[in-house]
Amino acid sequence: MTKKLYYQNPYLTEFQAKILDIKEKDNFFHLLLDQTAFYPGGGGQPADKGTINDIEVKEIYTEKDKIFHVITKMPDTNLIKGVINKKFRLEMMQQHLGQHLLSAVLYKNFSARTVGFHLSENNLTIDIDKVLNPAQIEKTEKIANDIIYSNLDVKKIYPGEEELKNMPLRKKPSVSDNIRIIAVGNYDFSPCGGTHPETTAEVGIIKINEFENYKNGLRIHFSCGIRALKNYAKKEKILQKTVEILSVPEEQITKRVNKLLTENKNLQKEKKFIKNRLLKFLAEKLLSESEDYAGIKFISKIFSDQKIITQNELSYLASELTKNKDVVFISSLNINGICRFIFSRSKNINSLNMQQILNQALEITGGGGGGSSLTAQGGGGDASKVKTAFAEVKNSILEKIS
Repeated sequence: MTKKLYYQNPYLTEFQAKILDIKEKDNFFHLLLDQTAFYPGGGGQPADKGTINDIEVKEIYTEKDKIFHVITKMPDTNLIKGVINKKFRLEMMQQHLGQHLLSAVLYKNFSARTVGFHLSENNLTIDIDKVLNPAQIEKTEKIANDIIYSNLDVKKIYPGEEELKNMPLRKKPSVSDNIRIIAVGNYDFSPCGGTHPETTAEVGIIKINEFENYKNGLRIHFSCGIRALKNYAKKEKILQKTVEILSVPEEQITKRVNKLLTENKNLQKEKKFIKNRLLKFLAEKLLSESEDYAGIKFISKIFSDQKIITQNELSYLASELTKNKDVVFISSLNINGICRFIFSRSKNINSLNMQQILNQALEITGGGGGGSSLTAQGGGGDASKVKTAFAEVKNSILEKIS
């Protein structure tokens, strides 16, 4: 059994230990020590980081009561020195105790149980079994921070059977032996095997960043202490850059952005109106230049610049052309060597099935597509073969309408 120094003193970041056993697997060395300050992870909290004899510890894992440390080089001596990444340990302790506080507040005030907890280097979330509104989330954050500022003691208790029965546990223990309870003053009692600071004040602050519907409840994203400060600093930089770009004080940013969004929306409407007018003119021009076969106006057009026309605008152009009687329109938008087809006809030309005609073109260029007898779209094939495909398609169309 490995002696767990991280339970005796969660602030311990350097220790000495004896190697009891070494297993070599795939050029990695798995060290079993007589004692360790490395927390192996569990209960949603990741394992510690650090070194053994200046060799990076790649992984820490538990097998029954034994804790193994995975490194890439065999230690020179049987007596090793372990060094824990102090900054990472403190950050994990702050996040984990912050989770206890947040979960306790949610349960006591809104009967919302925590059903999931995830803590990683970049993310911290809890899942609760109840949907709350923004005002309730804001209240939760305030109460949790009030508890932090109260500087309550955080005790680790190994209760006997009778003592455990009388404890107001927030959740049931997941083990039956060596049950460890984290007691936050008299506010919260919860079984847990992680590392925690000794007072709530050491959490620093809890900040709920966002929340979203998840299953039948909510997923809450939050940060504590050092991590919350990092997030604040990051957002402060973004805020100051935004102030600089918009040339307005912080308190006027929302008003300014709303004004810009409204102006942009109006400009987009104007742009669309003008673009549609241009497409109507283009439709008239194409109709005037169309080839006439047995009273059918045949139009084929290849575009190669999205600045001139987009796929959606090409669809609009097709509808403008074929709302007239006796029109067949085959077109392609060729971008970066890839073709996108739109084939369309007027409703009164019943002899043509544009889906079948599109398939003929795709047999030559490759790609895929679909549609109806009136209009079909597709592509993804070789744009260099479009002219050949159009010549083949044109012959097929003329045979059917003649």
